[in-house]
Parts: sequence; structure tokens; C-alpha cells
Amino acid sequence: GFGVRRIRVTALVGSAAEHFLGSFDGHRVLLRLANQVQHLSPPTAHSTRPGYRIVSWRNRTPDELVHSFSEALNRLLDAPGAELQMPERNWGADEVRSWEQKMTGGSQVLLVCCAVDDSVGEVAAATVVTVDEHDSTHASQHDTVVLPQHRGHGLARWVKEQQASVLAAEFPSLQKIYTTVNAENHPMLTVNRSLGYQTVAERILVEIRRVENASHKPR
Repeated sequence: GFGVRRIRVTALVGSAAEHFLGSFDGHRVLLRLANQVQHLSPPTAHSTRPGYRIVSWRNRTPDELVHSFSEALNRLLDAPGAELQMPERNWGADEVRSWEQKMTGGSQVLLVCCAVDDSVGEVAAATVVTVDEHDSTHASQHDTVVLPQHRGHGLARWVKEQQASVLAAEFPSLQKIYTTVNAENHPMLTVNRSLGYQTVAERILVEIRRVENASHKPR
């Protein structure tokens, strides 16, 4: 064979692909992922968090926030199962600029909403969304993160709530926001539930070890 020691692949729960992957010896489910959707509703009254202010931008992070925003993106690996979905990172400004270029390829618009700590002028929490300018009826939310020293203040819900208001204002035709959350990430699932997100499907990440020797048992 090709000497492949393992493969990882995602499958929709309840699909033929899930059944097929489950028929291999040595398969194991690494992650369960909830595909969620929020039906965008009219913006709620402006809310505040003492000591923080909301800062939003399109495509390019303001120079004065790029360093602290890179620190926030580094902390995405704190989320349950994140190490299975992304490599270790130690980003700085240069990596953020490269990431921005990647996220804004084609007709994609990158929108970031942050809670900034007023005492030091640094990003405390952030949420990241992309919208296709050619089809702005829906958005894809990629990441939401709160830095460790700022957790427990409701910032994740706040930035997502404020991001929805920004999206409604900038894209009047936008109807839905889609996201994927690890089923073990209970804090984020709780936040999403409070904002009206609903799980519409589930996916699993499956690993099959020693592919060259794995046996497939037809069922």
C-alpha cells in the first residue's frame, strides 16, 4: 500500500458515509460537531459591559489592535477538541495579515467584532464572520474566543449579539448565520442557545488507523 498510518474524515450523522466508516476495524470517533443556524432577527437594544467597548471592522484589523487580536486567535486552541481541527499556532501581526488575505479571497468579506478592554486598549474577546458579497443572504461564523483573564463576564454572548447587529445593518438581505460547534463545548452551545441558534445537523470526525491493514466488514 501507500504506508498510510491513519486517515481522518468527517461524515454527516445518519448518512451512508457514517455507516461506511463505522464498518472499518479500528475506527474511532474523535469529535462530534453540531451544525447550527441562527435566523437573524431585528437588532436588540444596545447593551453594555462595564470596562469594555465594542469595536468592529471589515477585512483588515486596525494596526493598534492587531497584536492583541493575534493573541485572541492563538487562544482558539483552548476550545475543546480544537487541537484536532487546527495546528498549534503562535501568531503575531504578520500571521494575522496573511490570515486576512486568505479569509477575504474571491468575493468574501471578513467581519470581526471585538470587545476591547478599556483599561489597556486591547482585544478581550472576538468573533469572526464571513459573508459572500455575491450571495449575502447568509453568513458563516468561524470563531468566537474570549481571552482567559476576561472569561466569566458574558463577553462571548455580547460580541456575537453585537456582530448580529452589525450584519443586519451592513447586509439587509442577510437572513441566517451558520456555525459549527464541538458538541463538548458546552459554554459555547449555551451562548448560542441564548441567541436563538438551533442545531440542524451533526457531523462526526472519524479516524481510521493503519489504513493499509484495516479491514472493511460489509454490513
